[in-house]
Amino acid sequence: MTKRRRIVQADKIIQNFIHVFTLLMFLQLKGYYSSATNPVLLYSTAADIRVGNVSRLSKSNPIIKGLEQGSAVDFLHRKDLICWSDQTAELIQCMQYNETYYAGEKMRIVSEGLITPTGIAIDWYTNKLYWTDGETNRIEVISIDDKFRKVLFWSEVDLAVAIAVVPKAGLMFWTDWGEIPKIERAGMNGDPASRKVIVKDNIFWPNGITIDYNNNLIYWVDSKLQFVDVIDFEGSKRKRIVKTGLNYPYALTLFNEKLYWTDWKTWAIYTWDISTSGPIKELVKTDSVPVDIKVYDEGRQIVPSDDYPCKVNNQGCSHLCLLAPNPPGYVCSCPTGVKLKDGSNTTCHNGPQSMLIVAQRSIISKISLDSPDFTPYTMPLKDLKRAITVDFDPKTEYIYWTDSLSKTISRARLDGSEQSVVIHSSGVPDSIAIDPLARNIYWTDPVSDTITVARLDGSAKKVIIHDELYNPRAIALHPTAGWMFWSDWNEKKPKIERANLDGTGRVLLISEKLTWPNGIALDTKYNKLYWGDARTHKIEVCNMDGTDRRELHNSDILHIFGLTLLGQHLYWTDMQRRTMDRINKDTGSERQPVVEQMANMMGVKAFRLGDPLGWNKCADNNGGCSHFCFNRPQDYVCSCPLGDYMYWSELGSKTIKRASMDGSSPTVLIEQVGRVHALAIDIEKRAIYWAALDPPTIEYAFLNGTGRRVLADNISMPYALALYSDRVFWGDWNTGLIEVAKKSDGSNRKTIHTQLDYISDLKVYHRARDSLPNQCGVDNGGCSHLCLPLPNNDYRCACPAHYRLNRDNISCSEPEEFLLFAQKNAIGRILVANGECNDAFIPLTGLKSVKAIEYDPVDRYLYWMDDESHSIRRVPISYSTTSAIADSSVVISGLSRPFHMVLDVLGRALYWTCLDTDSINATSIENNATTGTIVRGEKMMPRHLAFHQTKRLLVWSDAGLGAIMRSSVDGTAQVELARVTNVTALTLDQTTGTVYWAVARQIHAVDLDTSNRRIVWQGGWVGSLAAYSGALYLGGGERAPMRLPLHRRDAPAAPVQHLARLLAALAVLRVSREHPCFGGGACGAAPGACGAGGACGCGLRCARAPAALPCAPGHLLCGTDSDATQDAHAHCIPMHWKCDGQTDCPDGSDERACDACGGGLRCADGACAPALGACSAGAFCHAKPLPDAFRCDDRLCLAPRLLCDGHQHCEDGSDETPSACGYVQKDPMVAGARGWGAVAAWGAAAGACAALAGACAALRRCRAPPARRAPPARALVLKPPPDYSMPRLDPLDPLAPLAPPSPPSPPSPPPSQATNSLSASDSLCGRYPRPTANPPPSPATASSSRRRPYRHYRASNRPPPPTPASTDACESEPEHAARAPPPSPAPLLY
Repeated sequence: MTKRRRIVQADKIIQNFIHVFTLLMFLQLKGYYSSATNPVLLYSTAADIRVGNVSRLSKSNPIIKGLEQGSAVDFLHRKDLICWSDQTAELIQCMQYNETYYAGEKMRIVSEGLITPTGIAIDWYTNKLYWTDGETNRIEVISIDDKFRKVLFWSEVDLAVAIAVVPKAGLMFWTDWGEIPKIERAGMNGDPASRKVIVKDNIFWPNGITIDYNNNLIYWVDSKLQFVDVIDFEGSKRKRIVKTGLNYPYALTLFNEKLYWTDWKTWAIYTWDISTSGPIKELVKTDSVPVDIKVYDEGRQIVPSDDYPCKVNNQGCSHLCLLAPNPPGYVCSCPTGVKLKDGSNTTCHNGPQSMLIVAQRSIISKISLDSPDFTPYTMPLKDLKRAITVDFDPKTEYIYWTDSLSKTISRARLDGSEQSVVIHSSGVPDSIAIDPLARNIYWTDPVSDTITVARLDGSAKKVIIHDELYNPRAIALHPTAGWMFWSDWNEKKPKIERANLDGTGRVLLISEKLTWPNGIALDTKYNKLYWGDARTHKIEVCNMDGTDRRELHNSDILHIFGLTLLGQHLYWTDMQRRTMDRINKDTGSERQPVVEQMANMMGVKAFRLGDPLGWNKCADNNGGCSHFCFNRPQDYVCSCPLGDYMYWSELGSKTIKRASMDGSSPTVLIEQVGRVHALAIDIEKRAIYWAALDPPTIEYAFLNGTGRRVLADNISMPYALALYSDRVFWGDWNTGLIEVAKKSDGSNRKTIHTQLDYISDLKVYHRARDSLPNQCGVDNGGCSHLCLPLPNNDYRCACPAHYRLNRDNISCSEPEEFLLFAQKNAIGRILVANGECNDAFIPLTGLKSVKAIEYDPVDRYLYWMDDESHSIRRVPISYSTTSAIADSSVVISGLSRPFHMVLDVLGRALYWTCLDTDSINATSIENNATTGTIVRGEKMMPRHLAFHQTKRLLVWSDAGLGAIMRSSVDGTAQVELARVTNVTALTLDQTTGTVYWAVARQIHAVDLDTSNRRIVWQGGWVGSLAAYSGALYLGGGERAPMRLPLHRRDAPAAPVQHLARLLAALAVLRVSREHPCFGGGACGAAPGACGAGGACGCGLRCARAPAALPCAPGHLLCGTDSDATQDAHAHCIPMHWKCDGQTDCPDGSDERACDACGGGLRCADGACAPALGACSAGAFCHAKPLPDAFRCDDRLCLAPRLLCDGHQHCEDGSDETPSACGYVQKDPMVAGARGWGAVAAWGAAAGACAALAGACAALRRCRAPPARRAPPARALVLKPPPDYSMPRLDPLDPLAPLAPPSPPSPPSPPPSQATNSLSASDSLCGRYPRPTANPPPSPATASSSRRRPYRHYRASNRPPPPTPASTDACESEPEHAARAPPPSPAPLLY
């Protein structure tokens, strides 16, 4: 038994050994297992992360997919983590992974404050991740577990790329290929004293870097100079390792005396044996550009078995324990913006104690002053439209900000939580200041020229200063002294004033040598007033009584806006320099930049948490006041709010309601008042009076809704009401009487007028009351548009619908962003704005036959395509009436069936398409003589157009190619975005870069990079599309236009009120005047000259049409005896118009040389032949029938020999259909059973061949590898490997990468390989025939100045019309003119 047991045990041991050996061999063959000779390589591409054994690297599979633009990669072996950076997504993520290919969920490590994370390195001692960012120019670190993050270096970091760490030495190394290329070394704790440049000579584009941990060596590559060098940690002992054979090496790694690197030019991974000095060996040529590379092996991350710094209890550090090169080998650090507590080397505060809050229009940023890097962080706030100024309430630790676009004052916590709107303003709140003791907030309003105060919770509001204000700007408070200060930057009377907190005691402080006083700051300890002047470019200071004025700083200030003070420093924002700086508040010296190149910085507030607030009598129980408590220098006062409200009655609900003057906060004031037809307000007594019909009474109540009382009730039908002095007047509709009584109690009632018919309104006029002249009566009050009289001999300038009042309170600016729409003979505008009607018609008369519209916001010209005159015209439009007949001018005339157009606002060029030319043409709107062809090609039929202004991309639907196409502005770098036919409308969202088109009762979308193809709506035919303000506007047919929100997929389309039958719509956006292509830029004003990023293209020189193909098939080029092919206005006419006795070409060339065919037949290709059988392209037979002819349609006839010959001659392909092949047997030349038998045999054979060919094609599709996924384009350029079969990247593609020095990205595949390229022809509309290449003109079309006589054309081969045609030829008034005003409420006659 013992021997048998031993045999069994030995057998089991052998079996287990065999199993283990087999498993190891399997894992090694599959690339899962690493050995000393066959390590596992971990590398990234733009779209995925891959892992594979060196011996079978071609078999490596992606373990992480779905990257937008993968970049750097690294691993943490002992925690089975793989981490990577994604430049487009602006993320650094990690994921659990082990060698059995298990992958877990993606974990976001860094998701904010990243722009271009180029290199990452993991400290496997302390589980921290270091990275470089080539855009923010910072080197940072984060703890993977706790997410504590710190900026280590931010100065003199230009374009840091790769980074590597040496935990055992506490060192990190990085490459920088900025203006001064170099390799640097520093401590992993970010100590500036440890920083050192170790390579600065013979270096150009240092990229990959890797560490030999055993020998303390650094290997690195130079992509420009094409070598691999090695140095020690001090930068000495430099030696050239690889001298030749490199193309574009990027990332580098090391394992067991072998180097591995990626090459961006050849799309390959190479290796080099250091011990044998080469040679270079190619391991794999990938299908996507390999980016970063690491050897995934535990030997690359050896952890000491004994103690090392930060191992135990994080070394007592509260947040970050960072390895350091100097004893004790570590440093306790705090996250960015946080500092150590006083007297502690290990414990940090919970957050920043001193900080800046900066308003940047659409965002608000927070900058800690506790750390020297001044790193800004965006606060997580929502729906900011135009945040201008900010302030801080130290008592509740809320920040407050104004939004001039939404006209609100809002607040939130410092972490962005509890965000809410506190105050809805009737004007435009500008600068704010908080009184934390009295719990009040003050703000200036440059529109209403007022200073207003409200409770911090918005519960009460009061205007405290309204006289002698012109453009009130900044405001600041001294709560303990009871003062407020403000600046007024009216150009005629600029000044800085002071008043008590209740508005009394007003004092003019500064009024001389002042132009644009912007920011104001107070030193409440030393009673100093600081201000910045944006015109004189100075910062000045004086005492709070205006004395001892002196200049503090005047160097390099362009446009100061915000100003704030904290401690010894004065901070200000400069809108033009896009910087924030600080100086010493006493001397004006010690200038230091805080942040640079930060856009839209406006208001700024500096504060320190926990600073003492001071005290005044309003701080205790609000001074005993019910509403406002105002501290003053000698005392304090209580005050009540005064409401600026409008009141109205509603007949249906039988109520009286109240709202603010801007329509906000409507409330029911009084209920059950009957049918009220008259209201009157007593301002002095703060009461409201009304006349009701059901029951008939005269009543009043206080403005807060209390104290309701009946003054008179024995009245027949009180219909009119007025107040004057201490009396109330009313008129009776039935009796015709006007009566009067005391307004306090209804006594002393008497009749003052009788026998009046139907009294509907009453007004009291008195010389003493209205003796002042109306200031609007003289020169319109100086207003540019509207002048509105106000009480107290005052007035206010106002603007037409959608216009905006400027800071001068006199002139108006037209809207910069809106939706322009066209009806058959009217133009209107939709503007989504608060407090205004969204739609308004533009006063333009005489407009008709509109087919397409465009708008130039620079010169304010409306362009429209006139379907009747076959021209493109333009007319200036504004708030005043203009005529489309008398005030317009012709841009392009003599067009052959114009179809669509689009305007390049920046490049000052107009693009258009015509049905008969099948090309995209362009002309300069600055110089109409510069005209030419942008896009033309075989089988191309451009129709609808769209244009991306800043990306400089032209998009069009092509009926010939059956696709949505994209190209550069000059027509080069053409890319297919989607396969689709029968497109009826097209638009492009300038904000998101999404292309939308209508087809088959659906709306489809695709991104400009060919990704994310989807259906966004289905529900009806659409003839016009426009993307504006986060929504799609759809028009078509007789129904009202629809608005489709794009913020969520299931949002329904809602009708647009007040509008019907839109023919065209266009989104007008703010002009990017800072764009390098604005006005043509340095490339000139030629169309298509200025491309993406301001790069100059070939413009009109790119698309010279071949001389053999100036017109589409079946058409004749006018003036063929001249150089007409070079003429962008070359006329193409249908071939059968040649020699028909009627001149159609402008030069009459269609009626020349007609004798050659006088006795014969003119073929469709223009040749002469004695009979139809001699015409290889058929002949036109519209005038008379031809014997033995097969008719393609009512124009073209073919000889029987051309049928079923394998070549399509008819435009609809009907000559190759089975029915046409049967037509051959009807020819008299073919008769008898033999002919039919031959045809049947031929048909059977052809059917069998076709079936076989279909099967083979299906088999090839099944066996063919899937199309490669196109990585998203980046801002870099790259040439694919010259010996690889991948499609080449067009260097002129505007979405393609630009040249180094930025790291390149892989090219996108051609249109045929685009993913998700579903064809819309599979839908119901796919049954419509494809549009003919050049359908003949409609009866109303003329190729010259005269109108062409009617030529019949069968419509079966024509696509559905892009827009519905109106049959009302006599319609001449705008749509809105037909709407009658709503009827006034009719009196009830008893």
